[in-house]
Amino acid sequence: MRGFVAVYVIALALTSCTGSPTAQKTPGPSPPVSSPTPQPTRDAAAQVSLPCDGGAQKRVVVGAEHKIEGALFGRPLVSPPARDRNNKILWIAKQPGRDDLMVSASLNGTDLQVQRRVEGGPGPSIINVPRPGCWTFSLNWGSNHDVVAVRYDALH
Repeated sequence: MRGFVAVYVIALALTSCTGSPTAQKTPGPSPPVSSPTPQPTRDAAAQVSLPCDGGAQKRVVVGAEHKIEGALFGRPLVSPPARDRNNKILWIAKQPGRDDLMVSASLNGTDLQVQRRVEGGPGPSIINVPRPGCWTFSLNWGSNHDVVAVRYDALH
């Protein structure tokens, strides 16, 4: 656990300054991703809608199983994306690995779903979604899985 916190602090310091979108692992939406044989627990978790707490965005979102955290940069995250900054999320996993991080996002209370991919596994990303609201992200990397709620505000 101590190593996880140290990696988190170092990663937070390294990504806290604003960089160009090309420095991010995912500069924009990825094409839909399909899994040949999804595991039942992953499918069941994808159907869960996690609530976003309160009206304000958090600085860090934590997975329901505490396997991953997402540090939010450029807050608030907005949809549609702002022209002058990115919707940056730094993913920090307890079991990082090198497998791509697959994000299956669903807007709570709707049938709207999108797929995103963070190449190289958990780390810096830009995750844009098509509408504001509370999104439940089902996250898969290697043999790891977790679910996290992420709020996107309307762009004013």
